Amino acid sequence: GVAAYTANLIVIVGIIVLGLIAHAIAKTVVLRYVAHWIKNNKLKYDNIFLERKVFHHLTNLIPGIIVFSLASLVPEHYEVIQRFSLGYMILIGIFATSAFLRAVEDMYNTFQIAKVRPIRSVIQVMTIAVYVLGGIWFVSTVMARSPLILLSGIGALAAVFMFVFQDSLLGLVGSIQLSANDMVRIGD
Repeated sequence: GVAAYTANLIVIVGIIVLGLIAHAIAKTVVLRYVAHWIKNNKLKYDNIFLERKVFHHLTNLIPGIIVFSLASLVPEHYEVIQRFSLGYMILIGIFATSAFLRAVEDMYNTFQIAKVRPIRSVIQVMTIAVYVLGGIWFVSTVMARSPLILLSGIGALAAVFMFVFQDSLLGLVGSIQLSANDMVRIGD
């Protein structure tokens, strides 16, 4: 009855508060130590990961991991709690991967070849793929459905989008081919 519902609610709130406390400790202590170590070592590329907040995004995984791990304390809502905490971790993973890709682009731009062969369009396509695939994975996880069901519906929608955005897609493919084949240079 009401007592069991209240007990479950208290346990769920306690798990979430524990996750938030662990997150606060990771942000203030662990992340500060990692940032101090990165700024004071001789490597230059790890600073880019810090600037792009890759480590900040990774610390956001901690509450999701704790809630996912402790979901068994609430057996009545075990599956729902695990689905939503896994969905949260998928979203954070998407953001961390996007930050990582931006950091890779920044590192590449420090090299001389970046002026001749930029990879911005490749990174953008990879970022879009991460967001689309991650979004499909997120929705399928939260809804407890197979991603194949979503993909079949998206396949029909993609055909419509390709027809509508045909010129934009051709421009994207053309710009990738121009940069890959080195057909145009700055100053031509």
